Amino acid sequence: MLESAGDSSENAASILRCFAIDTIDAERGVLAGRSSSAYVIGLLQQAPIPAFAINRQKKLHQVNQEFMQLLRVVSGDPTQRVQADIVQLTLETPIEELFQQLSEANSAYTNYSIRLDSKQRRGRAKLVAVPPTPAQILVGYIVS
Repeated sequence: MLESAGDSSENAASILRCFAIDTIDAERGVLAGRSSSAYVIGLLQQAPIPAFAINRQKKLHQVNQEFMQLLRVVSGDPTQRVQADIVQLTLETPIEELFQQLSEANSAYTNYSIRLDSKQRRGRAKLVAVPPTPAQILVGYIVS
Protein backbone atom coordinates (compact mmCIF):
# COMPACT_ATOMS: atom_id res chain seq x y z
CA MET A 1 0.00 0.00 0.00
CA LEU A 2 2.86 2.35 0.72
CA GLU A 3 4.21 1.76 -2.78
CA SER A 4 0.80 2.56 -4.21
CA ALA A 5 0.69 5.89 -2.35
CA GLY A 6 4.16 6.73 -3.62
CA ASP A 7 3.11 6.20 -7.22
CA SER A 8 0.05 8.42 -6.90
CA SER A 9 2.08 11.18 -5.26
CA GLU A 10 4.52 11.07 -8.17
CA ASN A 11 1.62 11.33 -10.59
CA ALA A 12 0.21 14.29 -8.66
CA ALA A 13 3.60 16.02 -8.75
CA SER A 14 3.89 15.34 -12.46
CA ILE A 15 0.41 16.72 -13.08
CA LEU A 16 1.24 19.86 -11.09
CA ARG A 17 4.50 20.36 -13.00
CA CYS A 18 2.71 19.99 -16.34
CA PHE A 19 -0.01 22.40 -15.24
CA ALA A 20 2.57 24.98 -14.11
CA ILE A 21 4.53 24.71 -17.36
CA ASP A 22 1.38 25.00 -19.49
CA THR A 23 0.25 28.07 -17.51
CA ILE A 24 3.65 29.76 -17.76
CA ASP A 25 3.86 29.00 -21.48
CA ALA A 26 0.40 30.50 -22.10
CA GLU A 27 1.34 33.66 -20.16
CA ARG A 28 4.63 33.89 -22.06
CA GLY A 29 2.73 33.71 -25.34
CA VAL A 30 0.48 36.61 -24.33
CA LEU A 31 3.46 38.71 -23.24
CA ALA A 32 5.40 37.89 -26.42
CA GLY A 33 2.45 39.07 -28.49
CA ARG A 34 2.33 42.35 -26.59
CA SER A 35 6.01 42.99 -27.13
CA SER A 36 5.91 42.44 -30.88
CA SER A 37 6.42 45.39 -33.19
CA ALA A 38 3.05 44.72 -34.86
CA TYR A 39 1.24 45.07 -31.52
CA VAL A 40 3.08 48.27 -30.60
CA ILE A 41 2.47 49.81 -34.02
CA GLY A 42 -1.19 48.85 -33.64
CA LEU A 43 -1.22 50.92 -30.45
CA LEU A 44 0.28 53.79 -32.45
CA GLN A 45 -2.84 53.78 -34.59
CA GLN A 46 -4.89 54.54 -31.47
CA ALA A 47 -2.83 57.55 -30.33
CA PRO A 48 -4.95 60.72 -30.02
CA ILE A 49 -2.13 62.84 -31.48
CA PRO A 50 -0.29 62.65 -34.82
CA ALA A 51 2.09 59.68 -34.71
CA PHE A 52 4.37 57.84 -37.10
CA ALA A 53 6.61 54.78 -37.16
CA ILE A 54 9.95 55.07 -38.96
CA ASN A 55 12.58 52.40 -39.58
CA ARG A 56 16.38 52.50 -39.62
CA GLN A 57 16.32 53.14 -43.37
CA LYS A 58 14.40 56.39 -42.69
CA LYS A 59 11.23 55.12 -44.33
CA LEU A 60 7.82 55.80 -42.85
CA HIS A 61 6.52 52.42 -41.75
CA GLN A 62 3.10 53.51 -40.51
CA VAL A 63 1.16 56.67 -39.65
CA ASN A 64 -2.11 57.18 -37.82
CA GLN A 65 -5.25 59.04 -38.86
CA GLU A 66 -4.28 62.13 -36.86
CA PHE A 67 -0.98 62.29 -38.77
CA MET A 68 -2.92 62.17 -42.04
CA GLN A 69 -5.07 65.06 -40.77
CA LEU A 70 -1.88 67.00 -39.96
CA LEU A 71 -0.72 66.44 -43.55
CA ARG A 72 -3.99 67.89 -44.84
CA VAL A 73 -3.39 70.97 -42.68
CA VAL A 74 0.18 71.27 -44.02
CA SER A 75 -1.10 71.01 -47.58
CA GLY A 76 -3.42 73.97 -46.93
CA ASP A 77 -6.51 72.05 -48.05
CA PRO A 78 -8.20 70.07 -45.24
CA THR A 79 -10.38 68.25 -47.77
CA GLN A 80 -7.46 67.11 -49.97
CA ARG A 81 -6.63 63.42 -49.94
CA VAL A 82 -2.92 63.21 -49.10
CA GLN A 83 -0.72 60.17 -49.69
CA ALA A 84 1.80 59.53 -46.90
CA ASP A 85 4.33 58.21 -49.45
CA ILE A 86 4.76 61.67 -51.06
CA VAL A 87 5.61 63.28 -47.72
CA GLN A 88 9.17 64.08 -46.76
CA LEU A 89 9.65 63.72 -43.02
CA THR A 90 13.04 64.90 -41.78
CA LEU A 91 14.27 64.38 -38.24
CA GLU A 92 16.89 66.86 -37.01
CA THR A 93 18.77 64.21 -35.04
CA PRO A 94 20.35 61.50 -37.23
CA ILE A 95 18.33 58.26 -37.08
CA GLU A 96 21.23 56.11 -35.82
CA GLU A 97 21.86 58.61 -33.03
CA LEU A 98 18.19 58.35 -32.04
CA PHE A 99 18.40 54.54 -31.98
CA GLN A 100 21.50 54.83 -29.79
CA GLN A 101 19.82 57.28 -27.39
CA LEU A 102 16.78 55.03 -27.12
CA SER A 103 18.90 51.99 -26.30
CA GLU A 104 19.88 53.89 -23.14
CA ALA A 105 16.67 55.81 -22.33
CA ASN A 106 12.90 55.36 -22.57
CA SER A 107 12.32 58.29 -24.91
CA ALA A 108 14.04 61.03 -26.87
CA TYR A 109 13.00 64.33 -28.39
CA THR A 110 13.98 65.78 -31.73
CA ASN A 111 12.85 68.52 -34.05
CA TYR A 112 11.19 67.49 -37.28
CA SER A 113 10.24 68.97 -40.60
CA ILE A 114 7.40 67.79 -42.84
CA ARG A 115 7.54 68.83 -46.47
CA LEU A 116 4.58 68.33 -48.77
CA ASP A 117 5.09 69.78 -52.23
CA SER A 118 6.26 73.36 -51.57
CA LYS A 119 4.71 73.58 -48.09
CA GLN A 120 6.57 72.83 -44.90
CA ARG A 121 5.87 72.48 -41.19
CA ARG A 122 8.40 72.29 -38.37
CA GLY A 123 7.91 71.10 -34.83
CA ARG A 124 9.00 68.75 -32.09
CA ALA A 125 8.46 65.00 -31.73
CA LYS A 126 8.88 62.54 -28.88
CA LEU A 127 10.29 59.18 -29.96
CA VAL A 128 10.24 55.73 -28.37
CA ALA A 129 11.80 52.46 -29.53
CA VAL A 130 9.57 49.57 -30.60
CA PRO A 131 10.46 46.14 -29.14
CA PRO A 132 12.11 43.70 -29.56
CA THR A 133 15.63 44.76 -28.68
CA PRO A 134 17.61 45.89 -30.58
CA ALA A 135 14.90 48.12 -32.00
CA GLN A 136 14.46 48.42 -35.75
CA ILE A 137 11.52 50.84 -35.65
CA LEU A 138 10.92 54.09 -33.77
CA VAL A 139 7.51 55.54 -33.00
CA GLY A 140 7.30 59.32 -33.00
CA TYR A 141 4.56 61.43 -31.47
CA ILE A 142 4.15 65.00 -32.71
CA VAL A 143 4.11 67.17 -29.58
CA SER A 144 4.28 70.59 -31.24
